[in-house]
Amino acid sequence: MPLIYAFSDGPASADKAEAVATVRAMLRAIDWCEVILCERETNFGLGRSILAGVTEVLTKHESAIVFEDDLICVPGTYQYLSAALDQYRHDDRVMSVTGWTHPRVTPGDVTVSPYFDGRAECWVWGTWARAWKGMDVDARTLMEQCRDKGIDIYKYGADLVTMAEAELAQNIWAVRMLYLHILNGGVCLRPPWSMVEHIGFDASATNARDELWLRNPELKDCPALPAKWPEPIENPECAGLHRKVAGGAPIRTNPVTKFARRVASKIVRTVKPTPVDSVHAGHGLSGDYASWNLASAASSGYDSALILDKTRDALLRVRDGHAPYERDSVVFNEIQYAWPLLSGLMWVAARSHGRLNVLDLGGSLGSTYFQNREFLSSLQSVRWNVVEQPGHVAMGKEHFESGPLHFYHSIDACLAESTPDVMLLSSVLQYLEKPYDLIRQIGETSIEHLIIDRTSFWDGPLDRLSVQTVPPSIYSASYPIWVFSKQRFDNSVSDTWETMAEFDSIDALPNHMSAVWRGMILKRREK
Repeated sequence: MPLIYAFSDGPASADKAEAVATVRAMLRAIDWCEVILCERETNFGLGRSILAGVTEVLTKHESAIVFEDDLICVPGTYQYLSAALDQYRHDDRVMSVTGWTHPRVTPGDVTVSPYFDGRAECWVWGTWARAWKGMDVDARTLMEQCRDKGIDIYKYGADLVTMAEAELAQNIWAVRMLYLHILNGGVCLRPPWSMVEHIGFDASATNARDELWLRNPELKDCPALPAKWPEPIENPECAGLHRKVAGGAPIRTNPVTKFARRVASKIVRTVKPTPVDSVHAGHGLSGDYASWNLASAASSGYDSALILDKTRDALLRVRDGHAPYERDSVVFNEIQYAWPLLSGLMWVAARSHGRLNVLDLGGSLGSTYFQNREFLSSLQSVRWNVVEQPGHVAMGKEHFESGPLHFYHSIDACLAESTPDVMLLSSVLQYLEKPYDLIRQIGETSIEHLIIDRTSFWDGPLDRLSVQTVPPSIYSASYPIWVFSKQRFDNSVSDTWETMAEFDSIDALPNHMSAVWRGMILKRREK
């Protein structure tokens, strides 16, 4: 039997006094459970009322479920959310649960089980006292703390930034909880379909006039309680779906150090556009080449002692705790998780009971592992297999092979010792002479998932061949690079792989050239 705390605001104006009195009489008449009624003399308004009320309740109780007066639910919603609160009460990764979702933000692989989203919800929701800590900080400050940690403040939609700026002036509150989730890397449990409808979309509504969600499809019966509750790992489609509905960053930038920003800006200004030019963390593409041999002749190559030594020295500093991670031999001063690549890895781990076994092809000395190691440490177990060129393998074994990191000279050598769940191709395919042969080879293995990231595509009908040049300020090198036809590439993989999500690579820079840097998460098709 629930215990209800009812917080009744004083009337906003004299003509509302009678209506407030009627509502309070209804609350006092409840006889099927205990009701603790807080009758306020003044009108707090929505934001202040929620913040004060929930804070008061959570000083007395471990958890709470919050209903506003203009939300209706199907029978069983309370029991569903109560079970979810009980299931995850000791799991700090889960910061809230909700009874609401919408087809526009529900991932395509969701059927009858709940899923986890990095964006929280305020339409019939529940949380714990442990997760409410920090709600005394306003949304704008929390947003800036996210920015300071290198978290994309637009990751879950541009509407959050707008709401954070307006929170205090408009007496709203939910954006504060959303940014607290994002700041702490927390997730919210959502049902497979909505159990909640909002009936407050009218001229008198305090904070619900947006027609984005007007309305849900007709409510169905409450979902059955899961026989097995899911692992608290965000579905990799969530952030992209929220951005699709609410918009993303007005200008996509690479969240790196000021030095790297200056390098990238300089390259954007100085590279002359050609049909396949692009920019990749300060790297320029130029020229069309009729064959791989011609492109190779115009390149200096990647497998050089200079690059290897720079990467080794950078990662040794990372390993010893002097810097969080490196990429392209530039050491970054803050942890910048590799979203949405990381979301894809965690999605795979969720299907392996919190265990992750990665084959990182072309993974250098484990750069991607080092970049994300703090987040990956939340999993039950991690094995990170790097397949690289001989010089990298020898150096990896000498300096870095311990714990989860293992180094191999070939895919076959790796598969002889391990059974990866997922192959990671981050900034790899476009540098291979015969990339489609590799895709076919992977299809013949037992690997179930494939994540492609930082890969060059364009909208034309044929693949094109170019040369990529690295600025001397990073290291002097150039190498052949394919710019894949998106249509041709999709056709080549569709028989074996099903595309689960697509995304812009995090280090893509806005430009007016024809090549873009994209990523995708693929799952092996069932035979």
